[in-house]
Amino acid sequence: MPRPERPVDPEQGPVARFATELRALREKAGSPSYRRLAEQAHFSKATLADAAAGYRLPTLEVTLAYVEACGGDAEQWRARWHEVRSELRLPPLPEPQPFSEPTTGPLAEPPAEPAGERTRARRVPLLPVLGALALLTVIAVTVTVAVLTGDDSAPRPSEPVARFAGSSVPVGDNADPKETGCSYDAAVATIDSIEVNTSDRHFLGVAELRYSPRCRAAWGRFTPSDRLSYLRGSTVSIVAHRPATGTKGVPYTTSFDGQAVFGNILLAERGCLQITVIVRGLAGTGSASTLCKP
Repeated sequence: MPRPERPVDPEQGPVARFATELRALREKAGSPSYRRLAEQAHFSKATLADAAAGYRLPTLEVTLAYVEACGGDAEQWRARWHEVRSELRLPPLPEPQPFSEPTTGPLAEPPAEPAGERTRARRVPLLPVLGALALLTVIAVTVTVAVLTGDDSAPRPSEPVARFAGSSVPVGDNADPKETGCSYDAAVATIDSIEVNTSDRHFLGVAELRYSPRCRAAWGRFTPSDRLSYLRGSTVSIVAHRPATGTKGVPYTTSFDGQAVFGNILLAERGCLQITVIVRGLAGTGSASTLCKP
């Protein structure tokens, strides 16, 4: 038997009243289980249950899916959702604009990059790589001989270093946030964010500008919405831009696999940074740019 929902007092505020109204709608529909609602709404049962929990205002996308699965009037609930946002004094949502391919300007979309591969700031010369491989081979042979002969004077390989320790790749424009260690800065934070929607108002996710005080660098991250059905077959492209120097970073493009996607970094020492996220999928295309910070 499922655990009963936590009681919600509608007198606690707008969010609690909204949750109470959602629960009443579900009860009017015959109190279907959240598992059953999830099959119709295409959101997880946990997401739908959280919408009526009274802790926070659910997204409009989740609200309408909940309402439609319970047989409610979507337009009435859309207006009610906006009323609650006004009561909470939340900033108005940006009006989604029809997407058009940018062709000029500093944020013009760069050529598509190979999906699923991290983009590097520069190509590595072939000869130094071959030289390094040859040196590693010599060390490996020497260590093997030392082990077989018991010679302790032979050089030994250094201790293994954890992946993405932050020392193997210098912090610079277009570097990987993980390989530089910037994403592991304890003070890293999202300093601006904006919703990414299709032109017909499908919520795809959130574009986030992430900043590391230690590295004094920022990068973009795309956090997908709960309704992943809109993102099936999608590609995500993230590019950073530094208007003060007219610098457009090397983009990172990948096929969406259900997880958050992050782009390459730009240094913030010479001006504020902003990021643009472009999502192309079967449900349509959406793009959004953050403000220029810090």
